[in-house]
Amino acid sequence: MTDDELTMLEQICAEANPNEWIDFTGNGRSHRTHIGYAANRDDGTVVNVALFETNANAKRSDILMAVYSHNYLPLLLAEIHRLREELNAAGQAMFDATGYILPSAAA
Repeated sequence: MTDDELTMLEQICAEANPNEWIDFTGNGRSHRTHIGYAANRDDGTVVNVALFETNANAKRSDILMAVYSHNYLPLLLAEIHRLREELNAAGQAMFDATGYILPSAAA
């Protein structure tokens, strides 16, 4: 993965809704699943705020992919940076700026 691709994904994450996403069913009148987040009202009750309503034919795995991608992608990107910095600090640069393995690291 290139540095530009990492930067693009980080920008998308920064601009997305910052709340942890969840999936929940509609209000009982629908069999559709919503993707959104839980919010606290002033009176302390928790309500689910829908960002998206999925198609009734949506597979559970597709819904979870969207939810977990939103929640965990920032952590994965941070881990990529941490590992690259760790390798570079150890003098074992393995990737160039385009994300490709350097010839000396492939040997």
